[in-house]
Amino acid sequence: MNAQGHEKHHIDAPVLTRLGVGFACAVALILLLMALLWQHMVPRYPAVPAQQVPAPPRLQATPPADRAVLDRAQRQQLNSYGWVNQGSGVARIPIERAMQVLATQHDKAPASSGSAR
Repeated sequence: MNAQGHEKHHIDAPVLTRLGVGFACAVALILLLMALLWQHMVPRYPAVPAQQVPAPPRLQATPPADRAVLDRAQRQQLNSYGWVNQGSGVARIPIERAMQVLATQHDKAPASSGSAR
């Protein structure tokens, strides 16, 4: 403001230039400090040698065919006789035969005397 209380009509270029240069220097200094701090803050990991990199996953090439083979093997095991543990005398029998044996044992089981109707 001048002596009469009015605003100036011109811009003080040297003051504005010094202000711009000071602002640019402050931004540059802040960026430099951030870069220096970043170098100390980021952890440094050693490079992993090639022999320690895990192998890629081995995926099934033909899942439906693999499943069919597994189903056939399980069906064959369910429908055949064989030893589970021959040393202890544990064997497997076909599932149809096992259901017949269980049904026969259930028919021969005595009726429980605990329920009176």
